[in-house]
Amino acid sequence: MEDPSKRKQSVKPVRKKPEIKETTWEQIDIPNGDLSSAQLTDFLAKLKDWRYEPNETNLDAEDLAERLSDRIVCFINAQKSYDLDKLLSLDAKLEKDQLKIYSLGHDSGGTRGFITYPIIVWKDTIGLQHSYNLSKNIRCEFEEIHQLTDNLYLLIGYESGDGAGYQSIVYVVEIKNNRLNNSYGAFVKRPYLIFTNGKYHYNDNTAILTYKLDRDFANLAEVFYYSSVNHEYGKDTISAKKIKEMIEHEYYEKKAFHLKFNGKTFVALK
Repeated sequence: MEDPSKRKQSVKPVRKKPEIKETTWEQIDIPNGDLSSAQLTDFLAKLKDWRYEPNETNLDAEDLAERLSDRIVCFINAQKSYDLDKLLSLDAKLEKDQLKIYSLGHDSGGTRGFITYPIIVWKDTIGLQHSYNLSKNIRCEFEEIHQLTDNLYLLIGYESGDGAGYQSIVYVVEIKNNRLNNSYGAFVKRPYLIFTNGKYHYNDNTAILTYKLDRDFANLAEVFYYSSVNHEYGKDTISAKKIKEMIEHEYYEKKAFHLKFNGKTFVALK
């Protein structure tokens, strides 16, 4: 009879655990000095075509977009000659004032969708071109420009938010020759208002700004304080309370509100 102790023991192979990669982010170097149109086109294409890949090395799209928008603004202000209509997306314009808003952008890699970096461009009284990087304050696609006074302009824009909602933005900027004031207090002490899921309309003849919600509204006790979109103005309780008083009744009753431009600021409609 065979001795069991002498039988060959089967050895089970040791399974290797699959290597779990971590998501890493790669920054792209942008050469110092002037960039050719071809170079800018290449960088912008990399940015626009990028899609997030989990557990892989990804382009740091936000870093590239921030640096590219800054460089393009510097080139414009240095009177470098580029065909901006070909390089960037032209989102809005006001022909008579030679005022335009361009943008670049990238996919968010999540539920927000596309993230837009707006750049405003204008000409002064002697024809020199100037620019300001609006994406430092607001990231959205501006669709309309309305002239309020000789120096004040109302910008209306929208941007997808997290999930199914979207941001609704009105922003007043002051432009005097080669300077843009991005903190003009058009809405009490705030330069812009950000609501969600609604549309703005400005009537140039009556100077009335209308906002109408197209789905559930946000609580006014919170909407002015969201730091992620209001930034430093999220702590501006004085403006928040005064704007709330101006629009509260109509906002909750009709899911809409109206404000009138009085030549300097937007005030309650009497």
